[in-house]
Amino acid sequence: MNGAEGYIDPFAEDRRDYFDVTDDGEFKPRKSPAAYMIQFLELNRPGAREIRRMRHLAYETMVALQEQFSSDIDTFETLLNDESKGERDKIQWIEDRPHLRVFLENVNLWNDDVEVE
Repeated sequence: MNGAEGYIDPFAEDRRDYFDVTDDGEFKPRKSPAAYMIQFLELNRPGAREIRRMRHLAYETMVALQEQFSSDIDTFETLLNDESKGERDKIQWIEDRPHLRVFLENVNLWNDDVEVE
């Protein structure tokens, strides 16, 4: 690496020290020679930005779902151990959360034929 122009040695440098990526997928330079590389390699062309934007959106969605599922699973474990709640209450709780129900169906832990007395 040599001043404002040149390239980052990926074996010697951490690229995250040189670039930021905005939510819309645009590379922003943090220090030299990142600005040169962004311009010379055309790292902010529309297609590349869109791919980075979609990856960011997928990551944020995954994190949000993970947090939601984690919270729901903790609540469900508490509900399962609550002897004051009947089976109907427990099933209704799952049915009120379609995202959790779909997950349980996909891992074969939920069956629509469940009957509660």
